[in-house]
Amino acid sequence: MSIQTVGNTIYSFFNLLGFRQAMQFIFARYVTRESLVKLQVKGVPQPVLCRPTDSDIRSLLQVFGRQETRVDIHPPPRSIIDGGANVGYASISFAIQYPEAIILAIEPGPTNASLARENLRPYHNTRVIQGGIWSHDSYLAFENPQALSWAFRTREVSSPEEGAIESHTLDTYAEQFGMGQVDLIKLDIEGAEEQVFRDGAPACLAQTRVVIVEIHNPEARIAIDNALIPLGFHVSMHGEKLHYSRNSYPH
Repeated sequence: MSIQTVGNTIYSFFNLLGFRQAMQFIFARYVTRESLVKLQVKGVPQPVLCRPTDSDIRSLLQVFGRQETRVDIHPPPRSIIDGGANVGYASISFAIQYPEAIILAIEPGPTNASLARENLRPYHNTRVIQGGIWSHDSYLAFENPQALSWAFRTREVSSPEEGAIESHTLDTYAEQFGMGQVDLIKLDIEGAEEQVFRDGAPACLAQTRVVIVEIHNPEARIAIDNALIPLGFHVSMHGEKLHYSRNSYPH
């Protein structure tokens, strides 16, 4: 990480939280080792929950500081899927920007999903589902349950073994929740994005205008490019996220 990047991160941290609250967070992380704090974030009307000793602050800085998941869509989207929602920060950002959209936040980790429900409680256009996203309806187990919360990886299992979660395709989720088409999709699913796009674009992307993805391996990038670029998507980099968007789309 360059000195400039470190400097920008520190500036963003203090700018979002304010000096006093930022110092309180540092104390909670390194001294008292608190498990959970409530933060008032600049630009967010309601306080958010954050685990000081986990990776939540990195996700918070990505979403509200560097705004890696922000995208301006006109007309406003009616339906959004946030895949790999973690503790709900991206869904909060979407809910603030697009209060009329239906937002489905999908998160496999049980503790993450529980915190996402609390964080998203004030936003009545959101729904949190504990589950995975895969190339077909199946069950997934965690490969690294001791990892930081934003780095959970999953593997497919043949039966609902202990600790496994239900996993569905994007099409299944869209159908289950009556979305039909999905205008905006964000995916940060720790390598599972390769599976989601390995057989091409899911049908619910026929009218999608923006897909935001964090890529975790070169094979995933190839699979996503092969699925989306033929559909007229153009790609740009926003921090650690790739934004696939198209100006011309079916109505």
